[in-house]
Amino acid sequence: MAVLLRSALLADRQLAGEIDIMMVHCLGACLRPCAAALSAVGKWRLRFEGLSPPVLSDFVAATKVYNATPDGLLGDHGLPSSLRERLGAQAPPPTAPRRAFMNTTQEGKERAP
Repeated sequence: MAVLLRSALLADRQLAGEIDIMMVHCLGACLRPCAAALSAVGKWRLRFEGLSPPVLSDFVAATKVYNATPDGLLGDHGLPSSLRERLGAQAPPPTAPRRAFMNTTQEGKERAP
């Protein structure tokens, strides 16, 4: 499946030269293989799990939208419905301020989510 996904991304003329594809051993989605992540400097990282041939074209479309966004967040209109349940993880850009991702307890102390 990983080879099919890589081939579909490389075959798209709009993405050609715009993305780098890295094949890695593990993305931490053992329970729902095949997994793929979208990651770029200054953008949220998105990990998709349980990818299969029927959703390849939707993943390519989502990759185009991700590439065009300033922050990597696809929103409801940018994420095809077939991929919504396959979005397994989101991580903020490493440069985002930590405070933006903290919750506050009733005592007013900060705690990690």
